[in-house]
Amino acid sequence: MSGQRLRAQFSRLYHHFNGESTDTTLQAVADILVCTRRNARMVLSKLEEQGWLTWQPSVGRGKLSRLAFLRSEMALREEQAAHWLAQGKMDQALACLDHDSTKLAALIQKQMGPSTQNGRQIVRLPYYRQLETLDPREPLRRSEQHLVGQIFAHLSRVDSPGPRMIDVYLSSPDPRFDHALTLPEAVIRPADRHQAQSSSYQPIGTGPYRVAEKQPHRLVLEAFDDYFGYRALTDEIQIMVFDEAAMCYLTPSTSLTPERLASHQTTLSQKLEMDQGAGYLLLNCRDGLAKQPAWREYLHAKLSSLQLLPRLAHCGMGEYRLFNAYGLMPGWMHHGLSSMSPVVPSPTSLTVAYLSDHPLYPLIAKAIHAHLLEDGIQVKTLALSPTDYFSGQYGRKIDIWLGAMSFGERGQAGLFNWLGTHDLVLSACTDPMLKTIESHTQRWRDTQDDSCAEHLARCLVEHQMVPLFHIWMGVMATPDLQDVASNAVGWFDFKSVWHKPH
Repeated sequence: MSGQRLRAQFSRLYHHFNGESTDTTLQAVADILVCTRRNARMVLSKLEEQGWLTWQPSVGRGKLSRLAFLRSEMALREEQAAHWLAQGKMDQALACLDHDSTKLAALIQKQMGPSTQNGRQIVRLPYYRQLETLDPREPLRRSEQHLVGQIFAHLSRVDSPGPRMIDVYLSSPDPRFDHALTLPEAVIRPADRHQAQSSSYQPIGTGPYRVAEKQPHRLVLEAFDDYFGYRALTDEIQIMVFDEAAMCYLTPSTSLTPERLASHQTTLSQKLEMDQGAGYLLLNCRDGLAKQPAWREYLHAKLSSLQLLPRLAHCGMGEYRLFNAYGLMPGWMHHGLSSMSPVVPSPTSLTVAYLSDHPLYPLIAKAIHAHLLEDGIQVKTLALSPTDYFSGQYGRKIDIWLGAMSFGERGQAGLFNWLGTHDLVLSACTDPMLKTIESHTQRWRDTQDDSCAEHLARCLVEHQMVPLFHIWMGVMATPDLQDVASNAVGWFDFKSVWHKPH
């Protein structure tokens, strides 16, 4: 008998007797369960094995047996809900609790945050989406950048002529080589990584943590005892991914309170940091409508942040701590504001693509649809998986790519590294723009002048990209977790946090 079927039988008995111990007969139990006396006896036996009730059969004809409930129906529901939560199945867990979001939030809160088990310090963190590839060679989103930094540390290939010596050979002089060694693409990886099929999802690195388990709704990192530096203070980090009911949480936290779940709001006691990057619209100037100057000019003017964010405010976007962007980094003013209404090209349709697992993007796409419909332009949307999105295989079908960039600790110089790992952006550029990117990148390498990044960003915004918004980042921490501070990508250093015992 399945566990679900057994719980249903228990529920029938529990409701019939209002959860109170009682004297009854086996035949009465069989009638309640709509089965034979033999099956009723088998069900009672299994329920006793589970520790949910006790059954003391009577001795002698006409005497009543004793039925005593050891568990409440709600306790069993909470156990089942906890089981679904462990698998990241929020909807099923919510159904077990009669769709009571307050009870669900309380149950989540019990599981999240710091704890100590068998002498090991464990931190469980809720997150709003599945974590993608952890291969530093692939385009990395903000959270994956952080995790790669926890798993890996410095170079891809070296020659070692002697102990504690390495030789690195370059095809041309590069004054920025020391900077390149700090990037995720330059971390140390096993020599056979290309042959290992699991390298993207369960990689092996030299960082303070190793991947112990990676499933669609659960990532477990364990402290790496052979790490060359100080051992991590927290033994285990568990990131639990919850679906729709928790999709509002874009920034990491060490707790999930009933108030947050009910209001979709985040109150941070920590200082908020401005993300060094921006959400943007990338116009496909090679194969899309934007290859026509009239369309490019129209989309730049029509889809500015000042035009779109007021529409988004009606969708509850204020909860995500967004503000207008006029460049690809906070403080840059590269997007000109036209005082005249944009000239509408001939009415037609266009396609907008975005990552399917991001809760903001469908709202933005909806706002774009409503905004362009005013001018008789129909908008089709494509919600793509990260693999399909970054591969660019739909490039000829897409007119606008909706996305976000984050340069983190690299600052404005991170623009060059971001372009180098995002072929999607380059595939949407015209040949003149590709030459502009190449010349600015080479000048930056030769002169070590970071202002080259802003000059290039201005060119991209003037011809290719529409900045949409910046975001404030921060981390909500429980009082028991010490040394939690938001880093440049909105996470915190796992190896430095520790659980303060009661």
